Amino acid sequence: MCKSLINKTSEDSLFNELATQEQLEEINEKFNLEITNELANILKETNGFDCGGVRFWPLNDIIEENIERRTLEVYKDCYMNFDILLFFADAGNGDFLDF
Repeated sequence: MCKSLINKTSEDSLFNELATQEQLEEINEKFNLEITNELANILKETNGFDCGGVRFWPLNDIIEENIERRTLEVYKDCYMNFDILLFFADAGNGDFLDF
């Protein structure tokens, strides 16, 4: 369902290899949280996509980006603690989307 809606928005959307349940559980364990059903379903169906300038990250990028945001000193000095958030996309303009 998600792919068909995205394809209606942009015919040149790019999708990734689908996420597995094991990969989803890795995120839960690594960041001590439980991702929402909505996010899990999108990852199971697309594992990220590029559409109209918005990039919904694949699982590997979600892990890498969130580790970076939680550990780099430059973020700790300028922003709130990111441990309660899970970044999963960017708008292509420097803004990040999170739960």
